[in-house]
Amino acid sequence: MEKKLVEKKVVDFVDQVASDVPAPGGGSVSALSAALGAGLLVMAIRISVKKESNQILSDFLPRLEKEKNRLMQLVDDDTAAFNHVLAAFALPKGTDADKAKRSEAVQTAFQHAASVPLETMQSSLRVLEAGQTVAQLCSPTVASDVGTGIQMVYAGLQGAGYNVNINLSSIKDDEFKAGLEKELDAVLPLAEKQKSNALAIIQTKI
Repeated sequence: MEKKLVEKKVVDFVDQVASDVPAPGGGSVSALSAALGAGLLVMAIRISVKKESNQILSDFLPRLEKEKNRLMQLVDDDTAAFNHVLAAFALPKGTDADKAKRSEAVQTAFQHAASVPLETMQSSLRVLEAGQTVAQLCSPTVASDVGTGIQMVYAGLQGAGYNVNINLSSIKDDEFKAGLEKELDAVLPLAEKQKSNALAIIQTKI
């Protein structure tokens, strides 16, 4: 059984991304970016509360740990979703019945492939929301780490958005598409606001 992507050495993961194989691609890299950003916020909290006890920051720790772990899982989930699309396209199409079955499988796979990066966006948004408080209350010694973490999470969220959109273009179910598009329209401006708020705070500490 092949190793999970998140269990590979960093050099092996990066080399696999850089190969001519289409997955892992942007969706998995986006989830990893957001997971790394969440990890930096977790680190910043731990260092900050070690220097000076802060119950508010401490309360954010399990929440951010949970999001970090989910984002790491989404690294593999995204590649698996893409592979399901490829598997659906590989189904036989010799008869009308085969074609109908294949078409249904392709559409189901594309819907799943769009839903996974949307979950990356939603998880990233929750991290960014917490990041505003972390930026406000963290020790100045970890301000640069928090700023980097915020940027990484936001980059992951944006990248995941690209992957939602590219899969949406292949989905024929208008109701399903409208639901995801509505979610995108809600998440993106809120994420931009939260990122900007957090980074403005960080600038005062650096």
